[in-house]
Amino acid sequence: TVNIYDHDLLSADDIIGFARIKYSKHEGLVEGRYELNGFPGYLHVGDPKKTIKFSCYCEKLPKTDLVGTMKPYYKAFYGDRLLFTSTTRKGQNPMWPEVEFEVPASAVTFEVKVFEEDAGKDDLLGEVDKLKINEDNTVKDSTHQLTADQDGGFFSSGAAVHIVKMSAYANKLRGKGGLLAGKI
Repeated sequence: TVNIYDHDLLSADDIIGFARIKYSKHEGLVEGRYELNGFPGYLHVGDPKKTIKFSCYCEKLPKTDLVGTMKPYYKAFYGDRLLFTSTTRKGQNPMWPEVEFEVPASAVTFEVKVFEEDAGKDDLLGEVDKLKINEDNTVKDSTHQLTADQDGGFFSSGAAVHIVKMSAYANKLRGKGGLLAGKI
């Protein structure tokens, strides 16, 4: 049995719950979620994970260098924990392919920071807090203004990315020499 206490600076610590944790001679503590008997809430033992599917793109990223092509990338975080680092893409409107990465099983949101690769220190272009993870372990469709010291552009995730990809593909087909040139 494990007792859970709050920490009081001026008085005695109060018990806020207790849990009976399973133990195996061969495996040690058994990972999982344990109810706090008689109290609301749970105690999580171990670091169980789930895999999420994530696709995203950015629009109107600010140029940080006077010369050369932008090479933006993003990093996904859960608190201070780095979950994933994307490949770099070129330009101010990059699209990344759908990826899968692991998050803690209890996570319902995560954060993304967008950077530009630079010869010295990479520039932070902006960030998005609290991207919501759906029940099916995909990321909620959303578009956000990137928050930064400068105008950071926009960040979109979810099904909207596939619409943009299809729109770009259609525009390519309609363009000069494309299959649909002059037909739509």
